[in-house]
Amino acid sequence: MKIKFLSFILSISFLLTSCNTSINNNLDEEIKSMSLPVGNKNNFQWGVAMAGYQSEGYDNTSIWYYWDISGKTKHRNLRAVDFYNRYKEDLDLAKSIGINAFRFSIEWSRIEPRKGFFDTSAIEYYRNLIMEIKKRGMEPLVTLVHFNYPQWLLEEDNRLKGIENPVFINYFLRYVDKVVQEYGSEVKYWITFNEPNIWVPGAYLLGQTPPGKKNPISMIRAGWNLIKAHCKAYDLIHRLDNDAMVSSNVYYIISNPFAPSFPVPSESNYSKLFPSVLQESNMNNTDWFMESINSGKVYVNRNIFLSDDNINIQSKNDLISLEEELKNENVNQQGDSQVSWLKRFDYVSFDYYYRFRSIKDVLNLFNFWDLEIYPPGLYDAIMYYHRKYNKPIIIAENGFGLKDLQPRKDGWTREAHLVEHVKQVKKAISSGANVLGYYYWSLTDNYEWGSFEPRFGLYSVNALTDPELKRIPTKAVDAYRDIINNNGVTEQIQIKYGYKGK
Repeated sequence: MKIKFLSFILSISFLLTSCNTSINNNLDEEIKSMSLPVGNKNNFQWGVAMAGYQSEGYDNTSIWYYWDISGKTKHRNLRAVDFYNRYKEDLDLAKSIGINAFRFSIEWSRIEPRKGFFDTSAIEYYRNLIMEIKKRGMEPLVTLVHFNYPQWLLEEDNRLKGIENPVFINYFLRYVDKVVQEYGSEVKYWITFNEPNIWVPGAYLLGQTPPGKKNPISMIRAGWNLIKAHCKAYDLIHRLDNDAMVSSNVYYIISNPFAPSFPVPSESNYSKLFPSVLQESNMNNTDWFMESINSGKVYVNRNIFLSDDNINIQSKNDLISLEEELKNENVNQQGDSQVSWLKRFDYVSFDYYYRFRSIKDVLNLFNFWDLEIYPPGLYDAIMYYHRKYNKPIIIAENGFGLKDLQPRKDGWTREAHLVEHVKQVKKAISSGANVLGYYYWSLTDNYEWGSFEPRFGLYSVNALTDPELKRIPTKAVDAYRDIINNNGVTEQIQIKYGYKGK
């Protein structure tokens, strides 16, 4: 089915599903009766996921560093949780749980802190990190850009900033070429961009993240450039390594079509900026990034963007001109492997966290502790992608956020969250989905894009108050260890750690 590119721009990956409002009470009996393991224990990727800027610290050349020091965040990120110096210790913690796969990001701003200058010490750092991961029997899953890139890219043009500037594509390919040449022999699994469906609107329409723009034209250009950059990088990586597995992970957000329909809340600042875009009528079939690289076509719903008179659009001709570029690209890309984006992904990679019933929930995306936890939605997501694309699947992130470790009012705990979601993975595999791996976010608490308040770690780290940054295990450490040792959730694990209710 054709999609309207970026027709809904808060989470442009809304996928409609019909779900009950509570966990299926029959599921426990269903899981007990299952004899199928979660894949083969030696092949299934039991993983954790982390990101460089959120965990490493000591970054002073990236866009997020400059965003932090400009005073636009609640907390400054100076040392994060010091993964840069303590990665061996943290990898040992992961190994002690039984983890056999480790997702992390290579920070472009470390590799190329100045345009055209590749830092040999940074290259060596990531080489050592990869080798230490492999030494512990873990599969490295490398993210090339996790929301962060060198600051010099924002200084290239006075009007087109960062990823909305077409020159971004060439710079990105140069970086990818360098990284794959250096590490390709040790890395099989690659993710080009983390959550483009969240990243693009947040940075270029809502102005929440660097470069903080609020312009739908900028958003469209940025999204289009990311699609082209991903697909060209896909071809480049495969030319350098035929056996590579390449994808991009999207943030999966479920909307319930049978819940009451709400427009964007009137009290929201965004409703004043984008009244016609942020409507739930635009939530249908908007998984734009995956759809575009699967179909090889990109579409712009110009009427949505031109209907808001108060949006700062330089001119209607600007949008019409961009639309013509897209049309020409759609025609000319066929047969040109350097431009074509048809089916340029080897596996489906997505992140699943919470259930979203309305746009109001999405606008509260960063109040993690208030969002509805709904494990069956993970099964729905897996089966949706299985039916739609018939490719291997990696759950690149699934996590549980608390507000400074304060208990949730609904009784959910980290260990119960882990158990109930892994059960859904097992159910999906028994239903025929080819799930390669499950990655929990995250091994330790880290910097959650502006704040240390959200806690997602299997190990707690009091980054603001503890100078030693001690890693303190949560109950979920034992739960995950038991799950991995049993290659899934047993009845005993369910009784010990499963969700008990309020």
